[in-house]
Amino acid sequence: MFVLSLYMINLIAVVLLLFVEKKTPTVTLSWLLVLTFMPVIGMILYFMLGSTYKLKIMTRKYSLEKVEEEYNQAFLKLQHTGSLPKAYQYYHDMILLNEKNSSSIFTLANDCKLYTDAHDKFDDLFEDIKQAKKSIHIAYFIFKTKDEIGQELLQLLTKKAKEGVQVKLIYDRLGCLKTRQKDFDDLIAAGGEVLPFLPKLFRTWFHFNYRYHRKIVVIDGQIAYTGGINVGDDYLSKYSHITPWRDSAIRLIGECVQVMQLRFLCDWYFLYKQDVKNENPFFIEDILDRSVKPLPVKNDMGVQILSSGPDSETSYIKESYIKMIMSAKKYIYIETPYFVPDETFLTVLRMACLSGIDVRIMLPKKPDKPYVYGITLSYAEELLKAGAKVYLREGFIHAKSIVIDDFVTNIGSCNIDIRSFVLDYELNALIYQREFALANKEAFFEDMKHSRELYLQDMKKSSIIVRILQKILRLFAPLS
Repeated sequence: MFVLSLYMINLIAVVLLLFVEKKTPTVTLSWLLVLTFMPVIGMILYFMLGSTYKLKIMTRKYSLEKVEEEYNQAFLKLQHTGSLPKAYQYYHDMILLNEKNSSSIFTLANDCKLYTDAHDKFDDLFEDIKQAKKSIHIAYFIFKTKDEIGQELLQLLTKKAKEGVQVKLIYDRLGCLKTRQKDFDDLIAAGGEVLPFLPKLFRTWFHFNYRYHRKIVVIDGQIAYTGGINVGDDYLSKYSHITPWRDSAIRLIGECVQVMQLRFLCDWYFLYKQDVKNENPFFIEDILDRSVKPLPVKNDMGVQILSSGPDSETSYIKESYIKMIMSAKKYIYIETPYFVPDETFLTVLRMACLSGIDVRIMLPKKPDKPYVYGITLSYAEELLKAGAKVYLREGFIHAKSIVIDDFVTNIGSCNIDIRSFVLDYELNALIYQREFALANKEAFFEDMKHSRELYLQDMKKSSIIVRILQKILRLFAPLS
């Protein structure tokens, strides 16, 4: 009877995989093989690592769909209507895709500042927090409370909470195992609020393959930060075993900040409803507060904020990446710490190479995850064969960005890997502006000065054992 029950559950997993979950054929086939040849272990692995259906159910239960819809309606007044300025018309289809795909409203009245050094980012962030009058909403995948930068930020947030500023903080419970809820006691005692992803420990372990990988800071509903930089001394190149550390982040002001505010508050609500019994969420007024006016901007930067996760119907950020690659005519410059693309992404990038487009990929020389690095190099070899240029930057590069043709930049938390595409909650900003694109292009060329170019003959020097291991590891990439 016990064995029969296990096989019935295994059958349920197969039915979910084939008829309910919308996974790619490659991922579906990989899981079917696991479930067929390892029925018991495969079933456990699938429900813990592979299935996103349970998270979609949780999202429907703990979502803020009606309020989000009302808020989006309010955003329509910010959305650029009528004919686009001439510089944007070529990318009208890209803008339209993101609007329809992920409800990413396109706004023009924005400014964006690029950071390529965590010191500069935290200097500005701390100054903005010091000036906060109403609210500080902050979410990081990793928040190292025992590191110097983490302690400094916590002290500042606690001080602002004591002044009466609304402080809400989200961190990923498994993003940094050394971080404990008790580390935030002083902030909570001062009136701040802290929620981990996910609030209930048992549920966190049951969903441990999913990560809240977004980086969001919104101050007074007027200033926002996102990018790849988390809260830890390693991002400031203070960890001797992985330095120098190169990363990217952005500071946004303008109409797009309200979209970031909505994203944070909906994430907060999703976690809050699982942890606290409250029939009338007290921050509904914050979400519907239309009295907040954007800060004045000097430039008109077109910005779309994209978010996706395991609860999404499809990977919106991945599809925005693919659309950029398909739209490029001159060049595609990519910076990513991990390069584990799915078949579609790899195919369009290879086609771009073969079409004569200047495709360059910046990867770290010193990996933080050796097993992923082996897979990364094997995919890089395929693109080298197609004509791409690959660079290994000294130390570790954690930036996640794509820039094309001196006009469009996609930057945020999403890596170029299947995990980020499918299993992680991510947030990126798509920015349409020549000067900002040129700043990212310049940052790429600066990184090239600190890099070694990787050639096809370098890959061929790898031992046969290494190459076999890379091929084996790639088989498991769709299951990550």
